[in-house]
Amino acid sequence: QSQFRETPFSSRVLINCFTEFLAVCGIVGNILNIIILSDHGFHDTTNILLTSLASDDLICCLTEVIIRLPYIITAYFQEIRFFLFCRQYLVILNYLSFSQSQLLAAVIAVERLAAVWFPFLVSRVFTPRRMMSLIILLHVITFFFHSPGFITYLAIQKTFKKNNVTTYHFVFKGLKDADIQAINWYLVFFVNIIYSTLPLLTILVSSILIMIKMFIITKEMKHLSASAVKSKKLKIIKATKMLLVICLFSFSVCIVTFILDIVPLLFELDNYFRVVCLDISHIFYMLEMVLNFIIYVSMSSKFVQTYRKLFCTR
Repeated sequence: QSQFRETPFSSRVLINCFTEFLAVCGIVGNILNIIILSDHGFHDTTNILLTSLASDDLICCLTEVIIRLPYIITAYFQEIRFFLFCRQYLVILNYLSFSQSQLLAAVIAVERLAAVWFPFLVSRVFTPRRMMSLIILLHVITFFFHSPGFITYLAIQKTFKKNNVTTYHFVFKGLKDADIQAINWYLVFFVNIIYSTLPLLTILVSSILIMIKMFIITKEMKHLSASAVKSKKLKIIKATKMLLVICLFSFSVCIVTFILDIVPLLFELDNYFRVVCLDISHIFYMLEMVLNFIIYVSMSSKFVQTYRKLFCTR
């Protein structure tokens, strides 16, 4: 039992391989998303948001592949050590990009809510320039809130004598136990409230209001005679449904990852179970980014048409 807990590489190879597979699928899907969305142009705020979301998801998937690869390689080739570099520099981008992705899902939900309930007002409030400024501002705020967790870590080397395995661990540098506990609680509760709970509630409330409006529109369509008006309303409903599914899936991931982040701290679980919870969280992160592409393909006829035009024409 103790040896199993001391050799995380060999015990987590399958989990890491599965996460790598999801991350590679996410890379391919998000590259296609960015190409297709770029072809549509950036005159529409929804396209700007979706492109930014796909870009953050792509960064998250790319960093995940590089971060996870050392776990797999060092399970069999202990002399290869580039784990420290990956953890020290890329894990920051990984966390920042995922946190930003959750915020953007909430912004999409709010933008769709405004588009459904106030269609004449949304074009004046959500302009492309304002949306780009908002996205840049959100990236700066995200880095600021996460910075205490990045600047206080120190990498140390640890060797297990039983099996002669050397690994790198990150500890808090020059801090007392009380300070470490305070930073942990800040990261788990305050940062999670902003990047999990707040987006979760925003998406939930916005989605409920959007579904109510969609029900009203569907009911009104029964009494419409003009086919042009019906066609326009159907397009609005179809586009809103796609974005609603994306938001609801992000909502589900927020719930799962928040629970997995908070349980080890509340119940003071040992490092092994903390790592297991972290691995499961990352699987859900990657799954969300893969399914975003599947949602686009299955629910957006415009997306499929552009895909065929760009990649399937002879």
